[in-house]
Amino acid sequence: MGRKVDTTWYGTYLEAIAFENLSGDKSVGTPELADHLGVKPKTLARIRSAGRFIHEVLPGVKPEQIQCGYASLELLSKLWGADPSGAQSRLESVLANRTKLPELEEAIRRVKLGEKKSSTESNLVGPSQLGFMARMDAWVASSDLVHFDSYRGTAFRLKPSLGSCPGYFIHTKNGQPSALVLCKQGSGWRDPAGVARELYEHAVARRHTAPAIWYVFEKDSAVLQHLAELSIWWGGSPTSDDPWLLLAYLTESGKLEVLFEEYFSNLIGSMTDGGGALRPNDLIATGEAMDGSKACITIPLRNIQPISAATKHRPYSEVLRERLLAIAGQGHATSDQIDRLAAIDLGL
Repeated sequence: MGRKVDTTWYGTYLEAIAFENLSGDKSVGTPELADHLGVKPKTLARIRSAGRFIHEVLPGVKPEQIQCGYASLELLSKLWGADPSGAQSRLESVLANRTKLPELEEAIRRVKLGEKKSSTESNLVGPSQLGFMARMDAWVASSDLVHFDSYRGTAFRLKPSLGSCPGYFIHTKNGQPSALVLCKQGSGWRDPAGVARELYEHAVARRHTAPAIWYVFEKDSAVLQHLAELSIWWGGSPTSDDPWLLLAYLTESGKLEVLFEEYFSNLIGSMTDGGGALRPNDLIATGEAMDGSKACITIPLRNIQPISAATKHRPYSEVLRERLLAIAGQGHATSDQIDRLAAIDLGL
C-alpha cells in the first residue's frame, strides 16, 4: 500500500490568506507568516505557489477535491506553462493523486525536448503562446492599425530577445514609431502582483522605443488587473497626465478589448473605496536594522502617484470613432471602415 499523501498543506494555504487579510495594511513578511503557521519559509513559498496556481485554473475548487501534495501541483503548473492542453487533461487525475510525480516530470521533459526541436520554426515562442500569437498575427494582418493611431502604417513582427515578450513594432505611414505592442500570455501559477510588477518595469525600460507601450494579453486575467492598478499607482494609465501605457486582451471572437478611460475611472473608484487588489503597503519595501535595534526603514518601490477621481471617461470605441471620422473627412475611408463606424455607433 502506498504512502498516504499529506494534504494539510492546502489548509495552511487558506490560513495564510486569512492571516494576511486580517493584517489589513500591515505588510507581513514570509518568515513571520511561516513562523506563525509553523512551517519553514521555503515550504510556505512552495505552498503559496501551488495554492495560487490551483485557484487560478480552478477558482471554485473545494478542499475535499485536493487529494494530492503541493509538489504535484508545482509540477503541473510547470507543465501548464509549456503545454496548457496537456496539463488541463491531467488536472483531475493530479488532484485525485492518481498521477505520480515521476509521470509529471517525464511529461515536462518530453515537452521541453519538443520545444528545443521546434524553437527555430516557432521564432522562439513557447508552445503555449503559438495559438495566441497566430490569432494576434491574423488580427494585425487584417487591421488598418487605427488602434495604434497609425493608419496606412506598417507593423513589424518582433521576435523575443533576452526573455522579452513577442510582439509588434508599429510605424506611421511616415516611418515614425507610434507603438510597441507586447503580447503576453498569463502565468497563472505565479503571484500576479509580482508578474505585473515585472511587466511594468519592462515597459518602463522600453519607453524609449515608442510614444505608447501596449500589452495585449491572451485573455482577461489577474495579472492584467494588477498591471492596471500599478499604472494608476506608478503612472502611465489612460487617465493620467502622461498616458503612455495601454492594456488590452484578445477576446475569443477576435476583438481587441482595450482597457481605457471608462474602465480606469471605475477602477479608481473601486481602489478609493478599498476594493483594489493592491494595497499601498504592497508598493513599499521595508527593512529592519541588523544590529538588534528596533530601527526600521521603508522605501517605495517607485514614486507613488496620488489617486484622484478621473476626469476622462471615454471607452476606446469612441477614440476609434474619432480617428475613423477624421480619416473619412480626408476622403480616405474605405467601405470597410465606414461599416466599422456604423458598428461602433450601434455598440457592436
